[in-house]
Amino acid sequence: MVVVVFRSRLRDDVDVPALESAGARMYELGIAMPGFISYKDFATDDGEFLSLVEFADEASVAAWGRHPEHLAVQERGRREFMSAYRILVCLPLDELAFPESRQDARIVGVFRSERADASLLDAVRALPGFVSHARFAAQDGEHAEVVEFADGEALPSLGAKGFTSGYRAQLCTPLREHVFATH
Repeated sequence: MVVVVFRSRLRDDVDVPALESAGARMYELGIAMPGFISYKDFATDDGEFLSLVEFADEASVAAWGRHPEHLAVQERGRREFMSAYRILVCLPLDELAFPESRQDARIVGVFRSERADASLLDAVRALPGFVSHARFAAQDGEHAEVVEFADGEALPSLGAKGFTSGYRAQLCTPLREHVFATH
């Protein structure tokens, strides 16, 4: 499986109906793509958005990235909709089978939960290699937290201290990263 972590912010002058129309069309196309598994949107109170998309494999993600309508909407998004975005295409790792040779790889943790009363921030901030944390909420009440570590040193601590209890956790190593920001 491959997880696409798409964090974005909208332009102040965004045409919301046009964005929603383009988003609906991309969803329609995306779910019909071979290898598509799931898609979910989350948002923060300060205007950042998170889309988590799962595909069966890298070839499926690449095919989606090359789809002609998707390419056109990507360009339109940079021109009309987004002020900034960051896309991480990540390969999930099994924490119990984490190879020693990958311990130096950058790790992105995606934690999903129905729990609105707790955040992983205090727990993960003290772990080795902590880089960043963001918390998002979906309209259906599910929450997602994206935690980034400089390396895999924190992985044994996450499981051993029970930080993933009550969460659906995906620990991933980024395969590719795309960043966009208007100046």
